[in-house]
Amino acid sequence: MRKSATILLLFCSSVLSLLLGEAVVRVSARLTHHVPLIVSDADAGWALQPDLHNELRAGDGGRYMISTDEEGHRLTRPPGTHPDGSKPALILVGDSFVQGQSVNDAETFAWILAQELPLRVLNLGVLGYGTDQELLGLSAYLKSHPMLDVKDIVLVVFENDFIDVQTSAHPALGRSKPLLRVMDGRLEPVHYRRAFSDRLMDVSYLYWLLDSKRTLFFKSSEPDVGGGTEVILACVAEMRELAAKRGARFHVVAHRHLRIGKPFPDSLWADFVQRAGATDITPRLRAMRGADPVGYDGGHWSAAGHRLVAEIVKEMLENEASAAGHPHE
Repeated sequence: MRKSATILLLFCSSVLSLLLGEAVVRVSARLTHHVPLIVSDADAGWALQPDLHNELRAGDGGRYMISTDEEGHRLTRPPGTHPDGSKPALILVGDSFVQGQSVNDAETFAWILAQELPLRVLNLGVLGYGTDQELLGLSAYLKSHPMLDVKDIVLVVFENDFIDVQTSAHPALGRSKPLLRVMDGRLEPVHYRRAFSDRLMDVSYLYWLLDSKRTLFFKSSEPDVGGGTEVILACVAEMRELAAKRGARFHVVAHRHLRIGKPFPDSLWADFVQRAGATDITPRLRAMRGADPVGYDGGHWSAAGHRLVAEIVKEMLENEASAAGHPHE
């Protein structure tokens, strides 16, 4: 009897400790503005939380606010307003640079383009994504919006993608992700099923905190960047096909680290840009005068950087449309 009572007491104490720890982490996350921005996703591993409204994020020496729509995409228009369904769409695809890490909603290049182009701009950027997840996310979005009139799709490729497409988990987020492999010249998915830990992170802040720290501490060495080239190129080719099926133009924008980051082979980068038919915007960002294109976190674009990227993308779209005899009106 005493043994049973002791076990019950230990069980109750453990449950109480976990509940208390959960409460402490939740309150701390809210007070320090570190509420998780992502949830698990069956297609791409994770996605942005839907219906965020001016969620304040702090850290890395600064703060910014982020809002998302009901589908978990960062807003490109004031909250509460509805997109003009008569406008054709411009879809932006990428990682945290496209999402707009470290800048407010209205400072992202997606928002700026939405104000300056006669298009409905959709921001599909998600922090931590690689080109493989971007393909999966774009494919799922197009399938769920079969009637959407898509005019342009812009993919943004970053140096980190060459590593990201070779890994099955994100070291900082602690989330699992799908893998794609090139087999016999074709892009084939490796079987993926969301792990229980991913679902648990969706409901428990305590587990999210502990597991994300665990994956950072025990992360394995990074693979060679060159191993990701063919996967990225295959993803680019499939996205180009998706765009063609929707009657849309497809554009690839590439950029490199401006201030921090591990050395990336120049020859590998040049080969990728050439084979992908990409526009490398790195030189224009590095040559920027009058303002720093890098934000307070030392890696992502600042508001001024986003403004320049918006100008570059706008010029690219307008020049290609004019060359094709279909200028934006």
